[in-house]
Amino acid sequence: MSLVRLVYFSRNRLDASRGALADRVTEILSASVANNQRADISGGLVFSAEWFAQVLEGDRIAVVETFARIQRDARHGDVSTIECRLADTRRFGFWWMAAAGWSPQNAALFRQYCGSETFTPCRLDGDAACDLIAAVLHHQMNTPAQSTAPHWLSAWRNPDAKTAAPRSRIVTAA
Repeated sequence: MSLVRLVYFSRNRLDASRGALADRVTEILSASVANNQRADISGGLVFSAEWFAQVLEGDRIAVVETFARIQRDARHGDVSTIECRLADTRRFGFWWMAAAGWSPQNAALFRQYCGSETFTPCRLDGDAACDLIAAVLHHQMNTPAQSTAPHWLSAWRNPDAKTAAPRSRIVTAA
């Protein structure tokens, strides 16, 4: 297997009239987890009301097929590849998919990587996008849930899936 890491960003085209942003992303995450388990893809996603940025890691064919599905998905607009390259190891191998949204609590991370507190993924190269996604996910994972910010969603991946059954769960902060 050729391990590939693909990083992209897209405009958030979720229909706000269909529910809260975190609820809509939870719907996407649920489908992504099922698809990623079948294809052995891992990854991370950060989002705001305007943007998505995501990393997909896995077999080249599986990642390309998954990305093609994302490009056809009406919930994503102006999909732009930041980088697609071979990788030695999975950087996001703990998760089938994890997602965290922009919030005032993690705005400093966006400022550090994007140059402003607003999420502007078009300013990022592949390494910076991966660093931002990893930093936001780890920050959110280690931050106590606040009732006003339901921004942490995850589905854990067994990093040694060949020797043990995969496990996953979706956790949403209330």
